[in-house]
Parts: sequence; C-alpha cells; structure tokens
Amino acid sequence: MNKNIITSIKSFIIMALATTAVSCNDYLDKLPDDRAEINTVEKLEKLLVSAYPTHNIAFLTEYSSDNVSDNGVQYGYQYNQNQVYRFLPDENTSNDDPKAVWNAHYMSIATANDALAAIDKIGLNDQTKPLKAEALLCRAYAIFSLTNCFCMAYDEATANKRLGMPYPKAPGVTVNSRGTLAETYKNIDEDIEAALPLLNDGYLKRPAYHFNSHAAYAFAARFNLYYHKWEKAANYATKVLGDNPRKSMRTSIATYPDLGSTKAIATAYINSSEPANFLIIPRYSVMGRTLTSSSFKRYSHNTNIFSKETIFARAPWTVGSSSSNNCLYEASLLYGSSQMARIPFTDEFFEVTNQVTQTGFAHVIDVPFTGDETCLVRAEANIVLNKLDEAVKDLNEFVLVHCKPSAGTAVRPTLTVENLKAFWDGIPMFSYDTKEDKIEYSPKKALHTSITLSEEQTALMYTVLQMRRIETLWKGMRFQDLKRWGIEFYHALDGERTLVFKPNDLRGAIQLPSDVIDAGLEANPR
Repeated sequence: MNKNIITSIKSFIIMALATTAVSCNDYLDKLPDDRAEINTVEKLEKLLVSAYPTHNIAFLTEYSSDNVSDNGVQYGYQYNQNQVYRFLPDENTSNDDPKAVWNAHYMSIATANDALAAIDKIGLNDQTKPLKAEALLCRAYAIFSLTNCFCMAYDEATANKRLGMPYPKAPGVTVNSRGTLAETYKNIDEDIEAALPLLNDGYLKRPAYHFNSHAAYAFAARFNLYYHKWEKAANYATKVLGDNPRKSMRTSIATYPDLGSTKAIATAYINSSEPANFLIIPRYSVMGRTLTSSSFKRYSHNTNIFSKETIFARAPWTVGSSSSNNCLYEASLLYGSSQMARIPFTDEFFEVTNQVTQTGFAHVIDVPFTGDETCLVRAEANIVLNKLDEAVKDLNEFVLVHCKPSAGTAVRPTLTVENLKAFWDGIPMFSYDTKEDKIEYSPKKALHTSITLSEEQTALMYTVLQMRRIETLWKGMRFQDLKRWGIEFYHALDGERTLVFKPNDLRGAIQLPSDVIDAGLEANPR
C-alpha cells in the first residue's frame, strides 16, 4: 500500500451558519440575504450560482455506513465522528454536522424559490426556460439530499407512513410539517419532470458547475432508481450514456497511478473537462481531513474494511486480498495505513484567507453525478427489470474502465450471468456471532427487501452494489444503498458490544438538528 499520507494540514475557521429558532419558517423559507429585486436574466443567472448546497451530507452518512470501523481506544477521534458512528444525535454546529447541512440545503431551496418567483414575474421565454429548469433541479436536489440523510429509504409499502421533508415552494410561505416520504418523493418527481423539457445548455459558461443536461438526466436516473421507477431510471440513464457509456466514463483513471501524488490524483479527479464529471460542487467540509488526520483515526476505513470488503476484497477482478493480484485501478490508488486508508478522490482544498495566521476555509470538491455511477444506476435498474443481458453489458463497461488487463495472477474478467452466480456462490456471507461478539467480514451481505429477485438477479445485484461501493467510497452514498436494500451491518466498538444496524432500522433516518425539533418539526422516531 502507498505510504503517501498527508500528515500536516493547516488550521481552519469553521463556517458557522447562525440562526435563531423561533419557528420552522426561520429554517425553511428565509432568504440567505436581503437581495435586490431579480428582474433580469443576468441577475437570475448570478442568483442561481448560490442555489447549490455549500455543505454536504457525506460526513454524516459515510460514518453511519459500513465503510468505517473502530481501530481502538488508543486512537484519536472527534465528538461528531464518535456520535455519528454510534448512531447518536450529533449536536455539533460545524460544517459537516446536521445543523449546518440542514441550513445550507434550505438556503439553496430559498434561493431556488426566489429565482422561480422572479421567473414568474419576468415571464417564460427562451432565455428563462433553462433558468427555470436549473432552479427546479436545484430545489429537488437539495430536498433529495436531505431525504437521503434525515429520512428512511423509499419503499412503496411504507412511504405513506414514513416522515418526509418540508418542501417550501415559494418565498415567504411557511411549511411547518414534514409530510410523508411519499409526498416528498412526489414533489421531487414533479420538479424533475417539470425541469427536463426546459433544459438547454446553451447559456452555461461553465457547464460542469451547473445542472447541465447530463447532470440533470443523471439526477433523474438516480432519483427514479431510489423511487423504484425502474424503467424511468434506465431510460434517463440512457439519455446520458446512450449505447456507448464509456465515452461518459472515467477512462482517465488508467493514468492516475502514474500521477505521483495524492494532490495530483485529486486534481485530476475533479477536473471540469473530465467527461465523467457531470456536476461539480465546492463544499465547506473537513471530509478530506477526516481521511488523513490522526485526530480522526479511531473510526476509519481500516484493514478490516479495505482488505475484506472494498478495494482489496475478493471480487471477480482480484485474486487474494492485496493490490498485487488485483486488476482494479483503485487498488493502486489506496494511500495511508492499515488504520486509515483512502483513495484521494476526496482530498482537502484549503482556502487561506489570512496569510499571517494561515487560517481560512476547508473545502472538498464534490462530484455528485458521474458517468460511472450513472452506468451502475442503469445496470441496477435492469437487474430488477430482469433484463440481465443489458445489465451485464453495463457491468462489463465498468470493468473495462476500472480494471487493467492483468495484474500478477489476476486477469480482467468478462462477466456473465453464469460466472457471477458461480463467483458469489463461492463467497461466504457476512456474519456476526452474537455469543462471541465476533464479525466475519465479507463483501457479500444479505438483501432484505420486498423486491423479489431470482438467484441470478441476486448475484448481479451483489456485483452492482460492490461496484457502487467502490465508485462512491467517501461520498456518503453507501449508507443509502444499505438502507435501500435492507442490508444488516455492524459497527465494532473496542471494549464494548458491537452495534447492530438491522434492515429498516429507524436510525437510518439521522436525527434532525435539535434547534429544528425545538422549533416545532417532528423528530425522527427512535
């Protein structure tokens, strides 16, 4: 494993979003600033720059997932990291915590609503149509992100009983109820469907930083996958990928192992000219720091996880549990130690605002929609639709992009339904011995879902979920996959009983900020 670890990172100023809790309205529909009247297309374009959430759910959802484990009490940790790992309320107010995440997303929604109200006054024309599309997509995306954090996963059988998210649709209109998850998904769906016919990338000067057509259809594909609208998910993914998905995938990853430094790899990953990067959003976050600093070392992506479940785990493209006989390019991009290893796709970019004190803001550059993940969205949808040949075709596209032809004794595979079933039949199921309090790690984890899958479909689903786990590592998306497919997992604790996360576990809905609950919104049940 590479030993190139970033060990020294400058101090930073936490960006606090100060609010006073007097009613839900303060959180849900108050504009971030007192803006002048938005009455021209130019002003609208400038306004929509601030309609993208400046904070991310990744810290909260990643440390809730099975991508991290406990290295032991001898290692340092942060309060919020400890709380999230233990599925406890996080009362911190820094950039990655519930309060900042909540406020940032509702600020984005307020901005989108302000833009939509201005468009109504200006009138819908060729210039304002794509701006309306962008505003609708920003609103839908912000709510969708919040549901992935603060709500349970969507399921038709329970969505009318689960809590949703407040969905303000106009400036100054108070929304004091969360409604149901079914209502929230319906609102997101309506915004997306209203936006798609209005798309036109012609006005975008820097398309990768806006909801361009590729990003919009990738978002629509993922949302409909989570919404169990399988045909729509596959069709929207095809709008982006066509019959040749590789042209929109990260074929450049083959060059990453030769770049020589983590910063060079991180910079290449977020390059706006990279065809796979459909949308790029800068975020205020210490997520990059959590992967390198000893202050976060207790709970991390350690050897139990990366050697047995993620990058080095048994898979069709590897022999053994190491980088030497592993065709996966990511296996040559793992930096760190046995306690803390990461692929430097989520590195810190530090903005120095005071040269004397060397203080400023910690950032990560988030790429929430990529061609590679969209290819896996289509594969997953086609598995459920029992279009296995089409699904396998996309799985092989992922292998061709992410695997070198050979590595030691390992050879890049050509996947088939038959060899995937045989492979997963030979992998032991992840298990936990309650009596001995012992975890047997494995990438194969049972699915507990109302969706009926054959043995062949299940084998393909194990494959696509493993690919998604690798593709979305440290992006916070694994937690939603665990919730969506009812996967039981465990958080080991040094000197304490292991924490068990069961299918449909209510802790899958991370608790709302206490200020929001005090202001009158219903808390997530426990």
